[in-house]
Amino acid sequence: MTIQTREIIVVHSALPECSRAQCAACGAVVTMVSPEEAARLARVTVRSIYRWVEAARVHYIESPGGRLRICAESLRR
Repeated sequence: MTIQTREIIVVHSALPECSRAQCAACGAVVTMVSPEEAARLARVTVRSIYRWVEAARVHYIESPGGRLRICAESLRR
């Protein structure tokens, strides 16, 4: 008997807090989310997300306008 489980994270790119962008660390085009959305996906506080950014625990980009976006793929790790 074989039991197989999977975890699926659904990110709706139609939401204004999500976008697709090149993640330099992943080397691929990935879904980038706001710190608030990242916190919801990771089930942690927004402050924890900012700590992870400061500790380079997650991949991120900052837009020229200063908007922080977190690589959704790096949240899985």
